[in-house]
Amino acid sequence: MKSFVNKLKRICTLVAGVLIFAAITVYALYKGYLNILEFGQPIGEVETYSRFNLSLFPMGIFTLVMTIISIFYIITGERWEDRYGGVLPLSSLVFVGIALILTLMTPSIYESKYEEAGLKACSGIPTSYLPFFGKKFAVEPSLCRK
Repeated sequence: MKSFVNKLKRICTLVAGVLIFAAITVYALYKGYLNILEFGQPIGEVETYSRFNLSLFPMGIFTLVMTIISIFYIITGERWEDRYGGVLPLSSLVFVGIALILTLMTPSIYESKYEEAGLKACSGIPTSYLPFFGKKFAVEPSLCRK
């Protein structure tokens, strides 16, 4: 009986972790998809971008793979790598690399797009859903305060 209770505690802890990771996966994929769609939209008078706008989707794919591998471990009790090899976990690291490259490239992509559209960078504290990782652009300085 005691071993059953210990096994149940272990599984409950793992399931809670997987549920949190699955929620992060859904958020990253959804928000990343919306950011990619928004990138193709016409530019308005005031625009804000975050350094992580374009990297959320590849990170969502990475967390999806990790969630699948975690669920596999909970159900079967063995590691994915032991049964199928390490190709899937290692290939998911490609998405981490893509996300890192996109994180580094995002400012130049957005800034050149907004400057070509005639917007100027607002001075002051950067604004986005992650402070200090985004920038606001506007047609005229008075719109920066909105």
